[in-house]
Amino acid sequence: MHVDESSDPEARSLIRIARLAAKRGFKGRILAGHCCALALQTDEFIRETMDACKDAGIDIVSLPAVNLYLQARGPNPGVPSQEAPRRTPFWRGVPLLHELKAHGLNVAIAGDNVRDPFYAYGDHDMLETFAQAVKIAQLDHPYGDWITAATSVPAAIMKLGQFGRIGRGLPADLVVLKARDFGEMLARAQADRVVIRAGKAIDMTLPDYRELDDLVRIGASA
Repeated sequence: MHVDESSDPEARSLIRIARLAAKRGFKGRILAGHCCALALQTDEFIRETMDACKDAGIDIVSLPAVNLYLQARGPNPGVPSQEAPRRTPFWRGVPLLHELKAHGLNVAIAGDNVRDPFYAYGDHDMLETFAQAVKIAQLDHPYGDWITAATSVPAAIMKLGQFGRIGRGLPADLVVLKARDFGEMLARAQADRVVIRAGKAIDMTLPDYRELDDLVRIGASA
């Protein structure tokens, strides 16, 4: 469900969904996306909401790059849009990832928009999505197991336990990097990565933009 993607602290759908799910016996079957407004609410209400989500078995997915870009975007309040100077956004637009995870909820990281009216950038690259999430939500020092938020956790949420992990008997689908640790991985774009599918390296040549013209409006403003 698309929930509380807003800079308004009065956006409180998440707790209502959680309580209704528990009341109707719909536990463990809901994924709540965005949940941005949670970070702007009072500590007491945040705890109530997290308790309700845990009771209802609600999983959370954050879209850090998209919401960093979208939230708190717009002209100054009370000033006509054609006259208003652009205002620097005052917050990052992400939910309370550290707190939600520490509260025992499953937290995943993803990106839901690529080169569309909501987010004109991106390239369906989960490695880039994770790298941005680390910097946006400060998922580092230590890095801990946050990489699972982009691998095994979303796979488990989708009931696809065979993905997102490496192990004997599992599909040999993985990405091999020259980086020796997370610091090196996050410092560069890892353009020389090797992607393996079913045990074999695949062609990593990116399509020319002209090959994508039928997917993207031609002549969009630069």
